[in-house]
Amino acid sequence: MSHTIKKGIDLRELQAKFIQNRVTQTEKNMAELCRALTGYTLNCARLRDSSDHISQVLTYYSESETVSKSLSRGLLKLATVMTELGDIRDAEVKLLEEHILPQLAQYEDKCKYAKSEVSTIGGAFTREANRRKDCEKLRQRNMKNVQSSTQAETDYAKAQAEVIRQLKIVEEKMQVFEEQKSKDLKGVLQMLVVGQMRQHARGLELCTQGYGAMEDISEQEDLQSFLDILSEPENIHRLETVKKTTASNSSLNTIAGLFTTNNRAPQHEQQVTDAVVIPSHDIEDNNDSNEDEDNIEEDDSGNKTVTMGTSKPQPNSLVQRIKSLAN
Repeated sequence: MSHTIKKGIDLRELQAKFIQNRVTQTEKNMAELCRALTGYTLNCARLRDSSDHISQVLTYYSESETVSKSLSRGLLKLATVMTELGDIRDAEVKLLEEHILPQLAQYEDKCKYAKSEVSTIGGAFTREANRRKDCEKLRQRNMKNVQSSTQAETDYAKAQAEVIRQLKIVEEKMQVFEEQKSKDLKGVLQMLVVGQMRQHARGLELCTQGYGAMEDISEQEDLQSFLDILSEPENIHRLETVKKTTASNSSLNTIAGLFTTNNRAPQHEQQVTDAVVIPSHDIEDNNDSNEDEDNIEEDDSGNKTVTMGTSKPQPNSLVQRIKSLAN
């Protein structure tokens, strides 16, 4: 009988120790997972900031590139793609910071509470062991004192019952703890995986757009633009000057100013220079002979405007715009 009791005590102690080790292992694993995901969140934030920085550099490059128009357009599109990639990573960082990490961090307190519950079993086991020793001592000292032996056995039975009750309570709580832990961990990791799937799906779409923007860059077109500028003799000296000033912060703006210089006046300025305003009495005799070559328009003050070298008046010409503004 004593051997059977001893065996039962050992089994209950083994159960209690298993529960305690289980809680300790859960606490350790959750803490390690939190540390790993915290580092991952920081790396995602750095990658997000790097994407924004690359976008800024590409935008500046695009705005300062005045010769290779095709390259400028491609860089600007790629800068937009990098900005959107940064937005995706920012959403991932917020998901980790606001939803995933807080749920895992709760297990620090949950594990402490579970360990405190398990520790109550230790006290019950200690009281049971003391009552058992007292009972055995009384049996060995005085087998005739039945009353003392009966009281010791009663106390020992109560201690055993308390151990069984405490162990049952802890087992029930640990069942809830294990179930909730598995549910929370499953939900958190599913949330993480779904976030990764969304990020990579949208990222693949954006990267495809960025690759298409790079494909649209025409090397021949940009090279021809460069050769057209280089072939103008008056720009050779300016190009040499640009080479000496490329190290300064304003070098790109200097290139833009030199390369946008054109000997030809803009189209709207040329129309203004070709338009001649003369008194009406000087051209009345020439209306019929010059009808096919010149276009004559009369404003409200009696003056007539002649646009040279056109057979038909242009509906959107600058002269008509000036006339409409004058009215």
